Parts: sequence; structure tokens; C-alpha cells
Amino acid sequence: MSETPKSPIIKEVNTFDSKKLHHVNVAEPQPKLQMTHEVAMKDIGKFDKHKLGKCETVVKNFLPSKDDIKQEKS
Repeated sequence: MSETPKSPIIKEVNTFDSKKLHHVNVAEPQPKLQMTHEVAMKDIGKFDKHKLGKCETVVKNFLPSKDDIKQEKS
């Protein structure tokens, strides 16, 4: 089989000159922000969860009964 381009796009890709490209500077990550993140992660690793007090959740929201709904409708 011959290697002939079947569409104009393939022909353009095959004849593309990479010397026409321009150099692009990529922004590096901010070192100060990265250090802050590392310190925070280190502190999280040192955290002692046994120092936390016990807490019991009490649900105060309740659904109305059928009688309550009837009373409100009338």
C-alpha cells in the first residue's frame, strides 16, 4: 500500500515545519505555597485524635405524624 495522504489535514501534518514553533516558558509551582502545604500535611500527621472529647449527636428534627398533618390541613 502506498503512503499517500487522504485528506488535507494529514498532508499539512506531514509537511509541518517544527522550526516555526516558539519557545514557551512554563510557570513553576510556587515554592512558598508548596512549603505551606507540606507543613500542614506534617502537622496533620502529628495530630492526636485521642485528645478530642466525646460528642454525642442528638437529632432534634422530627417528621410530623399523620395526625399532625391532618390537623394542619383542617
